[in-house]
Amino acid sequence: MNSSPSRPSESHPMDPRMKMAIWFRRLSNIGFAIALAYGGFMAWTLFSAARNNSKLEGMQFAAVEISRLSESGVVPVKIDTDASVDGRGAGAARAFVFWASWCGPCHALLDSLESKIKSGELDSERVFAVSMDETEAALRAHLQRAPTSLPVLFDPKLDLAKQIQVSGTPTVALVDASGKIIRLSTGGFGLAGRIVEHVKAQTP
Repeated sequence: MNSSPSRPSESHPMDPRMKMAIWFRRLSNIGFAIALAYGGFMAWTLFSAARNNSKLEGMQFAAVEISRLSESGVVPVKIDTDASVDGRGAGAARAFVFWASWCGPCHALLDSLESKIKSGELDSERVFAVSMDETEAALRAHLQRAPTSLPVLFDPKLDLAKQIQVSGTPTVALVDASGKIIRLSTGGFGLAGRIVEHVKAQTP
C-alpha cells in the first residue's frame, strides 16, 4: 500500500481587520490597566492628604513673610499669627487657596471662585490665592490668560505651604477670625462652595 507524501501545511495571511481588532483590544486592555493604576494612585493620594490635613485642623498660624503680586512686581507681605496679610482680613474668617499655574483642578477652582465673586456670593477680600509657582514669569503668564479678582500671594520657596504642610494642589485652608485653621481640604469637589459657606457663616 502506497502512502502519498505529506504536504506542508499552508499558512493563510490574517485578515487585516482581524489584526486591527486584536491590536485595539490589546491597547484597550493596556489603557484600562493604566487608568485603573492612576485611579488607585489618586485615591491613595487624596486619602493620605485627608489624613494629614485632619491632624493640622485646629492649628494656629505662625508668622511668616512671603510676597504679594502687584502690577509692578512682587512686594513682601507679612502673614501674622491671626492669618491677616499685612493687616488685611484681621478679625474675620477667611480662606487661603494654595494653587499653581500647572494645576488643572486649580484653574477650575479659581474660575468657580471668580464666578461667585461676580455674582456677589463671595467677597474677594476674604480669600487669598497663594501661588506655589517657582517663577514670577510663570505666574504672570497664567494670570494674563485667566485673570482673577483675588489677592494673589507668591510663595515660590513654599514658606507658608510648608508651615501648613500642603501635600497637593489645590489645597484650601479655612481660617477663623483668630487665625486658627478650621478645615484643610486637598482636591475633591465642592471646594468653592465650602469657601463661600465658611466666609458667610463667620461674617461679623
